[in-house]
Amino acid sequence: MSTSDPSLRILFVWPDSPYLGILDVLPLGIGYLAANLPARYGLRLCDMALRPVSLEDLLAQIGDYHPHLIAFSTWGFNLNSTAALAQRIKAANPRIPIMVGGPEPSAQGEQILADHPEFDFAIAGEGEFPFAEFLRLLEQDRCSPDDLQRACIPGLLFRKDGRVRASEGTTWRELSDLKPCDFAFIDLEAYFSKGYSYGFHARARRTAPVATTRGCPYDCSFCSARKINGRKLRCRSLDSVVTEIQDLQRNFGVDGFNIIDDNFTFDIRFAKEVCRRIIQLDLPDVSFNCPNGVRLERLDQELLELMKQAGWDWIFIAPESGSEKTLRRMKKAMDLHAVVEKIKLIHAAGLHVFGFFIIGYPGETRKDIGMTFRFARRAGFDGAVFTAFHPLRGTPVYEELERNGELRETNLNSDYYEVSYAPAGMTPFELRCLRLYGTGRFYLSSLKRLSLILRHKSMGNILLFARKLIAS
Repeated sequence: MSTSDPSLRILFVWPDSPYLGILDVLPLGIGYLAANLPARYGLRLCDMALRPVSLEDLLAQIGDYHPHLIAFSTWGFNLNSTAALAQRIKAANPRIPIMVGGPEPSAQGEQILADHPEFDFAIAGEGEFPFAEFLRLLEQDRCSPDDLQRACIPGLLFRKDGRVRASEGTTWRELSDLKPCDFAFIDLEAYFSKGYSYGFHARARRTAPVATTRGCPYDCSFCSARKINGRKLRCRSLDSVVTEIQDLQRNFGVDGFNIIDDNFTFDIRFAKEVCRRIIQLDLPDVSFNCPNGVRLERLDQELLELMKQAGWDWIFIAPESGSEKTLRRMKKAMDLHAVVEKIKLIHAAGLHVFGFFIIGYPGETRKDIGMTFRFARRAGFDGAVFTAFHPLRGTPVYEELERNGELRETNLNSDYYEVSYAPAGMTPFELRCLRLYGTGRFYLSSLKRLSLILRHKSMGNILLFARKLIAS
C-alpha cells in the first residue's frame, strides 16, 4: 500500500523467529493497522518470515525507503528477534524512531521500554486507533514528550526525563469503526503458496481468520487476553462480518473460515445471528472453525445445530485440566461433570469435540497430570492437545512465580510447545516425556481419533506439530 507522494512513510517489520511457523501464523495485527490508516500514508511491509532477508538487506531497504517510523508487531515468540533487529537498525539509523505493539507490549506495559532502550515507543492494548493518532502527531512534527503527554493517546508508552511514561491508560473502543484486516497488504496469497493452513477443516484448502468479537470477561490466572483486548465483550456489526467473509471468498478463494475470537459464543444471541447470516449466504463447500475455543457453558442445542448447519465440523473447548485442584489454582470456573454432558450435546448435534489442556501448571503433581490425561481419554473428546504451561508476562500466575523467584531459568520468549517451565519436583525433560506419553496414549488408544485428525489437518501441520512435540 503506497501513495505517489505520501505525507508519512511507515515500514512495518514482521521478524522471523525460530518459534514461528509460517504454516499457521499470519502478521494479522499489521494487516489491521494498515487497514485503519489514512490513504495519504505510504506503507510497506518487510515480512522476514514469508520472505527471509538478511540484516544487510533490511538495512538497505530502510536506506532506500527512508521511513519516518519503523513499527514491529511483537509477541513473546519473536521478542528476541525484534530486539536484536531494532538494536542494529538503531545503530545504523539513530534518527528513525522505532515503535513496538502487539501482545507482548500489551502484557508488559511500561516494562517493555524500561528493558529495551532500542524501542522508542510502544502501544499497549488494541493499536489501530492509538497508532493512527500517534501518526497524526508525527505527521505534524509534534512528538516531543510534552506533546505526547498532552495528547493523551490511549495505551501509548514513551520516555520523558529518563522515565517511561504512559500517555493515558488503555481504553477499548467499540468495533463499529474498525475496518477488517487488509489481507492484500500482508499478502495472504503468498502465504497460501507457502502452505499456510490453520484450524480444523476436512475439505478446505484455503483458510483465513475472521474476528467477530473482542474482549474476555473471565479471570483465568494464566491468560493475558484481558490486557490485549480488555474485559468487555464487543461485537462487530453482522453486516461487516458477512461482508468480510464474502470478500475473502471472492478475492482469495477462501473456503475455510477461522473465527479467531476468544469468546465467540459468550454473547450467545450474537453467535446465533452470525450463524444464521452465514446460512443465508448459502456459500458452497465452505467450513467454519473456532480454533481458539468457545466457552463451554455458553453452548446450547440451538446454537450447536446452527453451527453445524453453517459449516462447523468441530467445537473446540478448553477444560484445561482434569484435576479440580489445578482448576482452582487456575481460577478456571469449570465443572468437569458439566464438560462430559456438554460433549454429549455436541456429539448429538453431529459435531466433533477438541479439547485444550495445560500440564505442568505451578503446584501440579504427576498425579494431577495423570488425571488430566485420563479425563481427556474418558470424557468423549475426539481430539486433544496437551500444552506445557507457559508463563505469560502480565498474568497473575506470572507475577506470583516472579515474586517467588521461580522464573530465573525459564525461557519466556518461546512458543507454547517449548517446555519452558516445570513445577517443583519435576524437570522440563520429564514434563516433555509426560506430554509425549499423554498425547501418544490419547490418539493411539482410538483409531477413530487418529483418523479424524488425519482427515481434518494438513500433513504439513501434522508434521510440524509432531516435530515440535518431540523436539521442544
